[in-house]
Amino acid sequence: MKTLLSAVAIVLLLTQCSSLMSRTTVPPGKEFELGSKNGFTARVENVGTVPVTVSERQADGRVTQLGQFKPGDQQRFDFAAQSTAVFVNATIHPAELKIVVNNGDKNLTMKYVGKN
Repeated sequence: MKTLLSAVAIVLLLTQCSSLMSRTTVPPGKEFELGSKNGFTARVENVGTVPVTVSERQADGRVTQLGQFKPGDQQRFDFAAQSTAVFVNATIHPAELKIVVNNGDKNLTMKYVGKN
C-alpha cells in the first residue's frame, strides 16, 4: 500500500508542478524506473539509510551505470530522450530517494520492477 501511495503522490506532483519533487521509497530488492520520450534532468539525493545504484537504460537497451549512492550522496543527471532512469535497491531494507525533475519532459512514466 505504501508503494501505491508513493506512486500516486508522484503522479500528482508530475501533473501539477513546473518543477517536480518526490520523496520515493524503493522497496527491498526492487527497482524504481522513470522514463521519458523527450529526456529530462533530475537531481537525485539518497535521503535513506541504504545504498542505491542509479543507471540509465537507453532506447536500444544498453544500460549505463551512473553510480552507487550512499546515504547523503546527491548528484544531477541528464537522461536522454527515450531513456529510463533506473534506481536499484539491492538491500533488504527500504531505500529513500529525493528526486527533483526541474528541466525537460515532465510527462514521465514510472513503475516498480523486481521481486514481490
